[in-house]
Amino acid sequence: MDQFAQFAAYVTIIAVGAERLTDIIKRMYLADKNVNSSVYQLLTFVCGIVVSIAQPPDFKFFNFNPYMIAVLTGFAVSGTSSAWHEFLMILSNFNKLPKPISPEVK
Repeated sequence: MDQFAQFAAYVTIIAVGAERLTDIIKRMYLADKNVNSSVYQLLTFVCGIVVSIAQPPDFKFFNFNPYMIAVLTGFAVSGTSSAWHEFLMILSNFNKLPKPISPEVK
């Protein structure tokens, strides 16, 4: 179980790095273009692979080729990226809810 927690932390860290790299590429090349959201998902997948190759994991329960692990990590990062976006949208919607009126204390 400890290895699984380390893998989850690794995917989270790689997801943050891939998301930042994706954001840089979006701002440099795709900011003024009308691009489908699936292109961003694919871009995050590729960036996840690149970051995973740059910083490969060292887990004992993987007996795969390092490039296969990078592809699997890219898939996980791509899914994690969209999940984070959904989570952030939910949080931003909570901020827009009206505040409850507190009863006056006598």
